[in-house]
Amino acid sequence: MSAVCNHARVQVVLLGPVAVASDDAVPVDVPGARLRMLLARLALEAGRPVQAESLIDDLWGEDSPAGAAAALQ
Repeated sequence: MSAVCNHARVQVVLLGPVAVASDDAVPVDVPGARLRMLLARLALEAGRPVQAESLIDDLWGEDSPAGAAAALQ
């Protein structure tokens, strides 16, 4: 797995509606409730790794679908 990081900063607002803005204050649209939930969960652990199993539990709960790991990726 590889990742690209250009060291851009983003601001994630979690109180009220989830909102994201780039470092130049341009709002970033995050479509879909589950994607916003994932972003919020990762923002709460900024700078720390989060296990996929933990994310799956947080996003789907006990009734996670069989393809949850693939959907997460």
